[in-house]
Amino acid sequence: LQPQLQVPGRTYRTLTAGSWFTCGVTATWTAECWGLGNASQLGFTAAFGWSTTPGTVSAGVHFKQVSAGHDFSCGVSVGARAWCWGSNSAGKLGNGMVFSNRPHPVVSAERFREVAAGNSHACGLTLDGRALCWGGGSGRSPILSSSIPLAVPTTLRFKTISAQGFTT
Repeated sequence: LQPQLQVPGRTYRTLTAGSWFTCGVTATWTAECWGLGNASQLGFTAAFGWSTTPGTVSAGVHFKQVSAGHDFSCGVSVGARAWCWGSNSAGKLGNGMVFSNRPHPVVSAERFREVAAGNSHACGLTLDGRALCWGGGSGRSPILSSSIPLAVPTTLRFKTISAQGFTT
């Protein structure tokens, strides 16, 4: 059994805080976000400006995990696909879009168990523990960027991931 966080009127399996906004996954696997939506990072139509109440991330996708970054968000669906939305500076949405106010799949055949959104990049862990990153720096170098996931060059397998580093 996974612990659940309580917010008046809602039950959340997980919460994540980004820059000026928060997202969570509800007990029914729906992603919701609230706060500043100046770059569509809240994931629902008309999400520019402030939202003081949680809004449903529109995509018709059931999420098991979400991660809020600086001005974008990513999540992993129940089907283990990575999805991102918001600002796409440096290719951090992993799908070639300029920006998106709703989730779109990251361009990858990989299946993910977790994603982490940072300032200008995102990283994900595959089901077998390999790390892939995309966006500014792509987790590989401060000067390389990629709009599609690239494998972190190592034979190590990881248990958890963050946008700042990895834990073996």
